Amino acid sequence: MTMECEPSILFRPTHYQLPGFLSGFLTMDFGDVIPGHGGIMDRFDCQFLMATFVNVYISSFIQTDSPQKLLSQVLYLKPEQQLQLFHMLKENLENRNILAPNV
Repeated sequence: MTMECEPSILFRPTHYQLPGFLSGFLTMDFGDVIPGHGGIMDRFDCQFLMATFVNVYISSFIQTDSPQKLLSQVLYLKPEQQLQLFHMLKENLENRNILAPNV
C-alpha cells in the first residue's frame, strides 16, 4: 500500500511576478519604515493591545449607566417582560412615595 498521489493544481506552489511599482516597496523591511521602533507590525500590535485595555477600562470604570442606555436594553426584552418590568418599577416607586398611587 502506498500513499502517493498527484496534488490538485490548487495545492501546487506557483511563482508570481509582482508589478514593477510594488517590487521596490516590498523589498524594504518593516523595520526600515519607522527606524528605531521595531517595524510597522510592532506598531499595529501595540495598537490592538492598547485598544483592548482601554475598552475594558472605559466600560468597567468610567462609563456610567444612563436612562437612554437602560431603555435601549429594556426594548430588547419581549413585550410581556417589558410589562412585568413596568409594573415592578411602578410598584417600587409607589412604595417609596416617589410616584403617587393610582386611586
